[in-house]
Amino acid sequence: MKQDTIVCIVAGAGRGKRFGRELPKGFYPVEGVTLLARTLRSLRAYGGISRYIVVVPPGWEERAESELRKETREFSYIVVAGGETRQESVAAGLGAVESADIVLVHDACRPIVSPGLIGRVIEAARETGAAVPALEATETLGRIKDDGLKGIVPRERVVGIQTPQAFSSIA
Repeated sequence: MKQDTIVCIVAGAGRGKRFGRELPKGFYPVEGVTLLARTLRSLRAYGGISRYIVVVPPGWEERAESELRKETREFSYIVVAGGETRQESVAAGLGAVESADIVLVHDACRPIVSPGLIGRVIEAARETGAAVPALEATETLGRIKDDGLKGIVPRERVVGIQTPQAFSSIA
């Protein structure tokens, strides 16, 4: 049986305005290691990803290359500049995919992802064409209109979409 070619787009082009720092979130160090490097280590622990496309803010490509060269194990990657929105950045990543059986998209600033979760999402994408992990809502959710609360959203009909997200296939 042929092994799938899995390409992972690591979406890290956001400026992190809510983060409140000048440094893009992916380059922020946690105990001396950037979030981008920590995320790549977690993704690589899965072991089945053929290539990584790392999407960073325009002008940060050289810094990303430097961070990736620090990683001790060899792996196949390219760095591309993202856009103004996440949608534009993922599109830039997709534009760099030459071919893949499965495309995985994961946020660069979400380093806590298990090989098991990655495997379940990939397997679900193989079976159905696309998959995302989702968490049931536990909070009370409200619908806002103008400046006021206009109703409660039944949480049994709401999930929080997470990453990694996967779909098949780009030829």
